[in-house]
Amino acid sequence: MEPNKKKKGTGLRWIPQDTFDLIPRYLIEQVEPIGGVKPEKLYEFGPAICKSPFNILGVFAPMDDKSKDYGAAKGFMWAGINPLTEKIDVHMLSIDKEYRGRGIIKEAKNIIEKIIAKSALRGMTFRTVIPEAFEKAGFVESEIKIMEG
Repeated sequence: MEPNKKKKGTGLRWIPQDTFDLIPRYLIEQVEPIGGVKPEKLYEFGPAICKSPFNILGVFAPMDDKSKDYGAAKGFMWAGINPLTEKIDVHMLSIDKEYRGRGIIKEAKNIIEKIIAKSALRGMTFRTVIPEAFEKAGFVESEIKIMEG
């Protein structure tokens, strides 16, 4: 690689997980839905969530980290297959501030597209409070609105 030339993408690899326990707390806390996220709830309910065959969970870790130490996780994505809509709904996507602006949304989209193709699903949705970032990656606002009560 040429000196002073930036690497394309985040430089992180996707590592599927079967537990929330290996996801650093700060990555969960920085997700900003109204009311805030309580990491202890994900850690508490994680074993039941992860038993579902519809659950998709993984971390993003540096590619040069050859160890099995997932403490090096710099991001994570949690999603689920919705059998009624035949889509993958991404509940949370979080990346360390050091890696922001380097294409994590496109990388996540590529991961989900592979699962969609393998499972003959129809598409994906992302929950977000920053739609502008997703529009840059080619996403459009859904006709369906989330209602709270």
